[in-house]
Amino acid sequence: MIPIVFKGLIEIPFYTLVIFHIYPVLRLIREKIIYSTKKISTY
Repeated sequence: MIPIVFKGLIEIPFYTLVIFHIYPVLRLIREKIIYSTKKISTY
């Protein structure tokens, strides 16, 4: 039981760090896709 809780305490900060670093990248990619589709639609 204790090792599971300990593992969870280690994993939670790790996942939050991963999400914190990936989320801005995903937003940038999405903005680039939206920007490129808008450019195509203007032609």
